Order: sequence, then C-alpha cells, then structure tokens
Amino acid sequence: MTSKKTIFLFALLFSLPLLGLGCKGGDQKAKQAGEKPITIKFWGVWDEKDYWEDIFADYRKAHPNVAFEYRKFRIEEYQDALLEAWAEDRGPDIFMLHNTWTRQYLSKMSPLPEKITIPVQKTKGSIKKEVYWEFQQKITPTPTQIENGFAPVVAKDAIIDGKIYGLPIAIDTLALYYNEDILNAAGIISPPKTWTEFKEAVKKITKLTPDNQILQSAVAMGRSDNVDRAVDILALLMMQNGAQMTDANGLPAFHRIPPGGDPTYNPGVEAVIFYTDFANPIKEVYTWNEKFSSSLEAFARGQTAMMFGYSYHLPLVKALAPKISFKITEFPQIDPLARKFNFANYWLQGVSAKSENIETAWDFILFATTNEEEASKYLSKTTKAPALRSLIEKEAEKPDASPFVKQAITATSWYRGYNSAIAEKLLRDMITAINNGETKVEKLVNQTAQRIIQTFNKPNYASQ
Repeated sequence: MTSKKTIFLFALLFSLPLLGLGCKGGDQKAKQAGEKPITIKFWGVWDEKDYWEDIFADYRKAHPNVAFEYRKFRIEEYQDALLEAWAEDRGPDIFMLHNTWTRQYLSKMSPLPEKITIPVQKTKGSIKKEVYWEFQQKITPTPTQIENGFAPVVAKDAIIDGKIYGLPIAIDTLALYYNEDILNAAGIISPPKTWTEFKEAVKKITKLTPDNQILQSAVAMGRSDNVDRAVDILALLMMQNGAQMTDANGLPAFHRIPPGGDPTYNPGVEAVIFYTDFANPIKEVYTWNEKFSSSLEAFARGQTAMMFGYSYHLPLVKALAPKISFKITEFPQIDPLARKFNFANYWLQGVSAKSENIETAWDFILFATTNEEEASKYLSKTTKAPALRSLIEKEAEKPDASPFVKQAITATSWYRGYNSAIAEKLLRDMITAINNGETKVEKLVNQTAQRIIQTFNKPNYASQ
C-alpha cells in the first residue's frame, strides 16, 4: 500500500502487485518494460521548469527509465502550437489547459483510465540490497473521490460525462490588492469587506478636479480595455448578485432572471450596471477612465488605490513598484454572513489522446497532484492556492498566499462554450459599448448572451 502522504485522507489510489512477482529478481517482463527509456513531453504556460523539477526527480526514483522534457510557451502562441503539433503527430504527452478550455480540447484528450499498469523499480534486502522490477496496477480515483479530495471547482471543470480529463496541482483566485498609504490618508482603517464599504471607500479616496478629471483613482474598475481580467471581475459580481451564469443545459443564462427570483430585478443586468458605474462620469462612484494605461501600471504608480488581481500579479507589482506599501485581502462580498462567492482561474494537466505513453503520463499527473508532499513542493515556489482540500489549511498560513488560499473552497468558474476566448471578447465588447454611452443595458446584455450561445452549437469552433 502507498503511504498516507501520497494520497488524500481517504484511499484515493492504491497499488496492487500483479501475479508472479514473488520470484527472485522480480518479473522479467516488468524489467524489460522498466528499462525501456521513455521521454514524457510536458508543455505548459506561465510555469517555469523549476516549479516541476523536484517532482520530476522524485518520480524518477521509482521510474528511472522516465525522462521529462518540459517546454514553456508564451500564452499568445500556446494554442496554435498545440493544434499544429497535434496535426503533425508531434505533440506533447502532457499539456496544460486552462480550466475553461476542457470541452474545447475534449477530442484531443485521453481521459483518466480506471486502472494503470506500469513497471516500478524497487529494492529489497537490508544488508545486500537487490534491485528488482515489478508491474503495479493502480486503481485510479473515481469522480466522487475527485469531488471529495479537491477544491469544489475542480470537479465542475475536470469531469465531463463521468470521465476525468485533467487535474490541477494548484488554483488561483481573484483578490483585492490595496495601497495602505492611500487608504490611511483617506481615513480608511481597514480594506473594504463588503460592496457597501467598498463604495464608501471609493467616494473617500477619489479626487476629482472641478471639471471631473481624475486626480486620484480609488479602484481600477468599470472598463474592459485597461482593467486586467475585467470579465472575471464582472462574472464574479454577477454570481454574488444571484445571477445564474448557465442553465441546466450549460447554456449562458446570466441575462435572465433566475427561476423563483424577483420578476422586477435582473441580477445579471444590475451587476453589469454596478461594474460600469465606476467608469461613468455622472455616477458618484466614478473613479476610472480610458486615460489610465492599465490597472497594473496605475496601481504600481500609486495612481489608483485598489485593483483586483490573482497571485500571478504579485511578482509583477513587486517588480514595477518595489517601494510601494501594499497588501492583499479577500474579494469583497455583498453580505459577509451569506454564502461566499469567489472566482477561480487555474490550469489543469491533461494527457494527449495521441500520446504513446498515456498510462505513464497519467501516473505522473496523479503522483504530482494527489500527493500532498509533491504538491507542496510546487506550491512552495508560488503563491497559488492548493487544489487539494487537505493542503488548504496549511497553505493558508503563508502570508503572501493567504488571501488566495482562503478563497479556494468558495471559488467557482463558469462554462463559456467551446471557445472561451470568443465569449470573453463578446463580454468585453459589451462593457465597452456601455462605456461609450449605450443606455439600453438589459437589451445589450441579452444580445451578448445570445451571441455567446451561438458558439455553443459548434463543437469544433476552437479549431476553425
């Protein structure tokens, strides 16, 4: 049996030696298979090779015949590189895919097998150690075990029609970055925890000239062209306000009043209005406009007091403004006593359907993602939240990572169709139209939803 550290608190995986392995020297077929060199090509974005090297080394202790070739891509080139490589049968064995891409690449992926059989190198004897090989059959996790062992959002993104198509080692969540000096100068003792507190803070911090020019912004919010991850912020506001992002068929429903809701109140539309008001010159919370270059740069320069960002923004802020006094806290909620809603943005590790090493590739993914010790080695090099439930409390103790980790259990996402990039563009265009003076917001939100729905009818939309 594998050690408790290797698995969730329940028995997620277990290894069973196959018949005929008790003979001296182990199994000859296992020996032949185990001594055959295998190179696992692993493609990803954002992650440096250093994040994975310790895990590669640990896996090779029992599988010395397995080598890893990690390749990092720029996000703007990654998807084209994948499609081109698969077309030419030279793609990776393991590849990272964003949590919103799963259905987009479903036909390119090999789901997790129910059982994995691989050769493993072992030693026996206390004085004279003997190295031998044996086949191990591993019963892989079920969808229910994934639901119980990982943060809730993982099962929603990784499991399709009862099959597991990928697993994450970490997740990221959307948090509030704030400039302590600016908040202190405005007499704000602590960062806002609710949207009511947030609006009051915005009014205290924002400084305008008599002709409505912004001298001091309170928050980078309200637009889509110069607010990083604007669509994520808006989607989270919709969820918090009670909008149903998708219906029972998985189609966008954020434009509709949820079943049983107040027929006079559309939570999705109201969330859009709330968001764009921060960039509307006639509103009392006006604090952001097109003159700012970007939310990240404005925050780093002290031009705005707050911005919303993920853990990957942290090193960027530190690099741009090493002397700025800032902290990070959890994303504001409507009612702190009600159910919390946060937003997840993360990457799964999946296996290519064209891989010649499907079982080994999946075995490594399970080794890295379901093993607390191995996952911790990855997390020690980032400020992301763990994907494993069992690590959340421990990782929440890290100062920089704490806000992101605390939100992991309540973080969610939403299915945007076969091409999430198209859906995101349509939502950004909707925000821009309101910024440019469109007043029929409900009609615009409806049109945007209908346009996104059109992409759901094209399973091969991503590759067209």
